[in-house]
Amino acid sequence: MTFMERSRIDWVVIWGCCIALLLLWLPGVGYPIVSDTAVYALLGEHLWQHGTYTFFGEPYAKHLPLHAFLSYPFVWLFGYGLGMKLSSLVAGWGVLVATYLLLAKTLSRQVALLSVVLLTAHHGFVL
Repeated sequence: MTFMERSRIDWVVIWGCCIALLLLWLPGVGYPIVSDTAVYALLGEHLWQHGTYTFFGEPYAKHLPLHAFLSYPFVWLFGYGLGMKLSSLVAGWGVLVATYLLLAKTLSRQVALLSVVLLTAHHGFVL
């Protein structure tokens, strides 16, 4: 099997994992966002609209600002609930791809693929 064929198979597995994650994500669309997700939505809104990382006017340091910052365009387009859920799905896809790329570079492509498959099925990652 050539390098290109192995690479193509790897990306088919990764795309399959992304589709599986989407299917596992779909049942939660009807539930409201809670706790950290709601906080990230509000922090992102304040960061984009006011330039401050505050929660109801108070500076906030519990969560790092990247997820809040990157989530706000989804919140702006789709509202708090669906926007944060879509943001989490896209972030999950990014984690799967980054996991593969980092592990394939530092360990082996077999370890990277197995890790992506196991991560996709891990309850803590899905929920």
